[in-house]
Amino acid sequence: MCALQPLCKPSSATLLLVFCLRLGTSIAQEDGEEIISLNMTTSKSDKPNEFWLKLTVTNNVNECMVVKISTEDNPSVQYPNGHVVYTACICDINNYYWEIAVSGNADIVGTAEVVSTQNICPDGEKLYPAIGYQVFATITVKAAA
Repeated sequence: MCALQPLCKPSSATLLLVFCLRLGTSIAQEDGEEIISLNMTTSKSDKPNEFWLKLTVTNNVNECMVVKISTEDNPSVQYPNGHVVYTACICDINNYYWEIAVSGNADIVGTAEVVSTQNICPDGEKLYPAIGYQVFATITVKAAA
């Protein structure tokens, strides 16, 4: 057993290599190309404390991708027509809408994530291979006093 012990201990060179690889990966992800972008706006409804929420997803590359678009749960936000999660083939710019009612001031977080769902984009469409890429947008909605 003592003869195998040196084989189980990582050398300094191995630890340094792993550290450099991890550091390089995180820097590459931060400085990488923003393949999709997300913008969120609201507009007032006719009813008090009700708004229209619009998420605009922009594809910044020349290939389509399947994107899941959603908003995070918030106890101050109700969705009268349902808390819908969209999945769509994004080749350019697409808009998504929710009707919301707020019971108090609320921060709303929108999310767009590239996913690998099948049969969303047309057959034969070349897809951008960036599964898991995710962007967020936040907006504050103020309830009437």
